[in-house]
Amino acid sequence: MLRGNGRRRSTLGIELGDTLTFRVAGEQRHGRVTSLRRVDWDSFKANFFVLASPGTLDGAPSTWITSYYAPPARRTKVAAQWQT
Repeated sequence: MLRGNGRRRSTLGIELGDTLTFRVAGEQRHGRVTSLRRVDWDSFKANFFVLASPGTLDGAPSTWITSYYAPPARRTKVAAQWQT
C-alpha cells in the first residue's frame, strides 16, 4: 500500500486504487495507492513523495533518517560534533 503526495495527483493523474511501479536497486516494486496526503514542502520537516507500508521494500537497500530538537543553549555543542 502506498500513500502519495496530493499535489502530484493532479500533475501525474494518480487516483486512489491505482498501482504504481518503482524501480528500486534494479528491481520493480509495485504498490496500490490507498490514500493521498497534503505535504508542506516549505517546512523543515522530513517529507516524502510516497510512503510505503512495512514490507513493501523488504530486501531493498535502505538507510535511516531521524530528527531531533536541541534547545538553543545546546545547539552549538550539538553542531560541533559534526563540523568538518
